[in-house]
Amino acid sequence: MTLMVPYMLTIFILDNDENILEVLKLILSTHNYEVATFCNSKDLLIAVSHVKPDILLLDVKFSEDVDGKLVCSILKQEYNYPNKIFLYSATPVSVKEMKNVVRMAF
Repeated sequence: MTLMVPYMLTIFILDNDENILEVLKLILSTHNYEVATFCNSKDLLIAVSHVKPDILLLDVKFSEDVDGKLVCSILKQEYNYPNKIFLYSATPVSVKEMKNVVRMAF
């Protein structure tokens, strides 16, 4: 008899705030998700070129030369990333700004 091991969904998170990364990883890991965190887009893009996570969480207001919406566009266009991408922000974002982000990123 073969035991079936449940599949753990893999989640990659991109944020420049290490505290946010730590909290999200703690919460998601306790719910049996496999979580990898990234503080810069370069490392995330390298990882995605090797492993396609089931879900990506990207900070919209990433304070780097490349923000979450641009990373999302790169993933969709250059990497043909097929899975779910969620954009979020710990800083306030207006509805108008978020609509622009969605239009540009997707």
